[in-house]
Amino acid sequence: MNRSLIVVFILISSITSWGQINILSFSAIPDSLKNKMDAVVIKSHQEFNITDQKNASYIVKQTFAILNKDGAHLAYERLYYDDRVKIRRFKGQAYDVLGNTLESINKGSMNDQSAISNFSLYEDDRVKIANLTQKNFPYFVEIEYELEFKSLFFIPNFYALTGGDESMIQSSYSIISPTNLLPNYKIINGTPLVTKEEKDGITNITFNFENIRGISYEPYSKGFRSVNPTVIFSPSQFTYDEYSGDMSTWESYGKWQLLLNKGRGELSPSTISEISSLTKNSKTIEEKSKIVYEYVQNKTRYVSIQLGIGGWQPFPASTVDELGYGDCKALSNYTKSLLSSIGVKSYYTIVDAGDNPRSLYTDFAYNAFNHVILCVPAERDTVWLECTSQTNPFGYAGSFTGDRDVLLVTDDGGKVVHTPVYTKKDNSQITTAEVIVNPNGSATVATKIKYSGLQSERVTGIISEGNEEQKKWVLKNTQISDFNIQSLDLVYDKKKIPEITQTMEIEIHKMASNSGKRLFIQPNVLNKLSKTPPKNENRQFDLYFENEYYDQDSVIFTLPENYHIEFAPDPINLDTPFGKYSNEIFVESDKMILVRKLELNKGTFDKSQYNEFRNFRKAIVKADKAKVVLVDKT
Repeated sequence: MNRSLIVVFILISSITSWGQINILSFSAIPDSLKNKMDAVVIKSHQEFNITDQKNASYIVKQTFAILNKDGAHLAYERLYYDDRVKIRRFKGQAYDVLGNTLESINKGSMNDQSAISNFSLYEDDRVKIANLTQKNFPYFVEIEYELEFKSLFFIPNFYALTGGDESMIQSSYSIISPTNLLPNYKIINGTPLVTKEEKDGITNITFNFENIRGISYEPYSKGFRSVNPTVIFSPSQFTYDEYSGDMSTWESYGKWQLLLNKGRGELSPSTISEISSLTKNSKTIEEKSKIVYEYVQNKTRYVSIQLGIGGWQPFPASTVDELGYGDCKALSNYTKSLLSSIGVKSYYTIVDAGDNPRSLYTDFAYNAFNHVILCVPAERDTVWLECTSQTNPFGYAGSFTGDRDVLLVTDDGGKVVHTPVYTKKDNSQITTAEVIVNPNGSATVATKIKYSGLQSERVTGIISEGNEEQKKWVLKNTQISDFNIQSLDLVYDKKKIPEITQTMEIEIHKMASNSGKRLFIQPNVLNKLSKTPPKNENRQFDLYFENEYYDQDSVIFTLPENYHIEFAPDPINLDTPFGKYSNEIFVESDKMILVRKLELNKGTFDKSQYNEFRNFRKAIVKADKAKVVLVDKT
């Protein structure tokens, strides 16, 4: 038998019961799972025990070795509860490496507080907190608790590891269920040992992982979630409040959402008449949809209220119409109802919004969503509406909901579709500038920068701010160390692919450095890459770039009188799997012209290509820093 396996066996066997961790030896943890880690999951077992469609219990027993302050979050347990999830019991203890008890916490001594979100007006969620963190490392933490579930809609997933810098010796998860209610499951990453027993109509299925070392986060990667061995679950049949459904397929998931939405699209005759009047001269679906969307933007505001089934069921459209506010579900349903009143078909759409959206699998339906938008099939193209925003351009999904699979709730149930993908041409930053260089090295610069698509989102937040706040943003986000802003203007063109044009005049106090008769100028003054990716000879993650971009810079320099170019860097052209880069300087009379182009590709690249990627970025950094030497010929 492998020596490390023998050590692990002895280590696990030494825990004679949950609650007798004091005989555990810290030195028995294999170095391969301990070195350069923040924590080790020594033993973890989770059990989800289903009684019927409305009731289940969730039991968790875990033992951790906390190695440093970055692993201390495992000693800080949060248990969320509401009317559908109750905390039956909790026991937590901290021990030193000699097995001495340092602290004990039970359910009654946990800190209890509201778990309301910072974006929500009201929720019924609360959280109990047990803080078992200690000052001296290492130490052990043992946690055991039981939750009571009043619905099968939420079944906790099984994550073999809790973080990238944490290893695990043994971790298991059991589902015990009436066979006819056995949840669906999908294994993602890893190959757990799966055992299954069935007796008297009850099925017990257990997933077990052993001896897994965590992987530290690496830049330019999908991160820990993309490699963490995981088993995700979804109910075959469930009842949430009084609404029964099943999640066996995306179609059935959508049918359950249809049930929740049924009868919630009624509007008053006066509102229907108003929308009809506003759109009576519009000829296309897109024109009508835009009028309705802007009507909703001007009439409503986003307010989140999450109570019970209200976390999934929208307010009636009539309620939003009367109150003038709602959450993403309510506002999307309201917009859908308005469109329906003038004969425009649209679809309530469920999405995992934000960065790093969860994948949707064609063969496995599960609850992977946090947001609702609206889909409007139009004559030329499909229109996607973010109904919670009072400023979003009509039809722009952007980085929040763009380029991901979503669940379209059709009349026949759920259907997985993909939201808009934004290309390099869409996500551009086009810069033109005229620079007048003075003999003392100072310069005046007139610039025009057009941000488009995803790149416009960098500037969107300051559009509604005053000019002084806009200037502060420019001072903070411009790669020039010492300059004054003489004028600044920002214009927002709210097209389907939005554009923001920034026009600015500035004075740079030290555009060039002096040395005798020479001036040293860095031509790429406005838009340069400045950091080379770190060395990594043992890359663990593949490279991942979520979006693609295109930058083009054209800078015309008027040189001081009698100054000529003594040295200019050679043109550079790079063409790699990760993108393209070119940089060239032209001379025309007393003018020097910099033309720079940068294309960055999206996609996943093998980890073996990391050095090639690093060299690509390193070459760009070097070219962007290159200087031109001017000499006074008088």
